[in-house]
Amino acid sequence: MKDFLRHITTGSLNEIPESVLDAFKNEFPEAINTEWYKAADGFEAVFHDEGIEKIAIFGDQGTILILEENLSVDSIPLAIADLVRDMGKIMNYIRVNNKGVVTFELILRDRNWHRHLLEVSPEGVVLNKRRL
Repeated sequence: MKDFLRHITTGSLNEIPESVLDAFKNEFPEAINTEWYKAADGFEAVFHDEGIEKIAIFGDQGTILILEENLSVDSIPLAIADLVRDMGKIMNYIRVNNKGVVTFELILRDRNWHRHLLEVSPEGVVLNKRRL
């Protein structure tokens, strides 16, 4: 039974360390539709939790290295909403926790239909911007 459960929670990736699976189950006990991939620095889980699409990258010992959450555009903090108001339409809003450092990634579409990736601090400071 354990092998069956391991198979349905791992997608196409067969070898996920127990420490990673245990950490995932402890951190996200209600996760559904989980797919696993081998990442450059560990193991990547793509899943839904509490109605939110999330991506978590775990190190080999089960430590969460990066957690990305695809959030509702309606939940953007005022400082960030004010910053991007005249830049274009917000297509995606992602909260990124990279080893405890939180930033936000926004994909914007300008009036010429060009898409831009904007990385912003929680205080609304632009950290990086590039056209996609």
